[in-house]
Amino acid sequence: PASGYTVPLLLEYDYSSNAITSDELKYREYVKDNYLNVAPKYKEYFLDLAEELEIKVDDSFSYIAKINDFFKDYKMLDLTTTEMKAFPEDVDDIFYFMEESKSGLSNHFANATTLFYRSLGVPARYVEGYFSLPSEMGKPPIVVGGLFAHSWVEIYIDNVGWMMIDTSVVNAIPDELSEFLFGAPGVIINDFEDRE
Repeated sequence: PASGYTVPLLLEYDYSSNAITSDELKYREYVKDNYLNVAPKYKEYFLDLAEELEIKVDDSFSYIAKINDFFKDYKMLDLTTTEMKAFPEDVDDIFYFMEESKSGLSNHFANATTLFYRSLGVPARYVEGYFSLPSEMGKPPIVVGGLFAHSWVEIYIDNVGWMMIDTSVVNAIPDELSEFLFGAPGVIINDFEDRE
């Protein structure tokens, strides 16, 4: 049996430079070309909602907290609950989630959140994967199945990259990003606007 493997170096990059490289500028252009698309009916809806909630995209990143705060009143369901019912066939899932049910699975939250950010001009992508409970971390083997399926959003921030956003749960951002953005580790996303 093989005892290991080698991953070839595909791209060399000088991380010591603070200058924005032409590659970074090209990637930003790619991101903006591919992760801002949103149908007009959703864009109009989310822009109206943003105006109502007084959400503006700026360098303070308070818009992230305001969007998360908005979804606090929505109920996260899972596949094991008896409350989970299929949305009616004759409705738009996004509008039904936002206006009628105000509850759903992580994919409902992630779809709506992706459209919300894109409508505001913030590049966003929908992500699916799995999660495990902290109590299971480091206890091999970790077996994940359908009940561990989860969806979330990543937004793109210039000079930072892709940042995970999960409006379906209360979420802390990684310490290194918290330190970069706010000068302190352990900032909870929902606490952004309370920081001085």
